[in-house]
Amino acid sequence: MGWLFNWDTRKELITHLTKDHETLRHCHRGNILWALLRSTPPEGEQKRFIACYLLKRDCYGMWGYKGMDESMGPFYYTCPLSYIKDASPPVNEAAANWRAQVKIHHKYLRKSNKRRK
Repeated sequence: MGWLFNWDTRKELITHLTKDHETLRHCHRGNILWALLRSTPPEGEQKRFIACYLLKRDCYGMWGYKGMDESMGPFYYTCPLSYIKDASPPVNEAAANWRAQVKIHHKYLRKSNKRRK
């Protein structure tokens, strides 16, 4: 999947990504937007999952994004741990492995920050 560019400002892009979906919470870490989303299919139970949007500006000054969800196993791990706690169980092995990597990332950061003090 490629990139989609169509927004004049980063703020407009973030509003588009969070307002037009069933977004429960969102935050950004640099140019990565994390969102806890709700999916309510016509038949079946509601599910909560984590989306990762990479944000960037193109050479014309337009803002765009590349969207992924946890089932794709994105190679980004700055997702808040609380999103994992509030999400439904992982839908596949890639999502489970990705969640484990996020936890390792946060554990490493805590240890790293303790050493600096």
